Amino acid sequence: MLAMQLEEFVGDCGLEIDAFLAKHGRGFLLHCALDRPPDLKDEVEDEPSTRSKKTRFTARLDPEVLPMSFGSQYSVYRLRTSPGSSEHIKVGRVDENEVCIADSSISKQHAEVRQVESDQFAIMDLGSKNGTMVEQERLLVRVWQSLESNATVQLGEVKLTFMLGPQFVAFVKQTCAPR
Repeated sequence: MLAMQLEEFVGDCGLEIDAFLAKHGRGFLLHCALDRPPDLKDEVEDEPSTRSKKTRFTARLDPEVLPMSFGSQYSVYRLRTSPGSSEHIKVGRVDENEVCIADSSISKQHAEVRQVESDQFAIMDLGSKNGTMVEQERLLVRVWQSLESNATVQLGEVKLTFMLGPQFVAFVKQTCAPR
């Protein structure tokens, strides 16, 4: 399954939560193209020709004034199995995986995610070359690690955020709401 853009979920955020979860699944991995919003600030540079200071003003990124297009910076991977597949969700860089992340630091079959209970997920590294980390701790190969909502997951060099359905819906509403 390829990634969706965050904005694609806006219309479904008005559904009852059970209907949303039935349609999209209970877990999500988010990847921000910015990795994290940059901390922009006023910068002072020396102007070599005049030996004077040149001030360049840049705006701070304020979540309260982000345009709706900021949501397009996020790729969303739904954690749900395909019809007829096992309960485990395979994650890797090739199309055969339920979650396909095209990045050279991710192995062809990098990790598996499973839904343990309705609101609990776990992840396991499949012996990937560049490893899997949860909250900056490297996972042992073929050992399940539980995932908490808003946990940082790193596959190779790709940083993602894991979210449960209700938190994901709230995030979409906050991030993509007209300002």
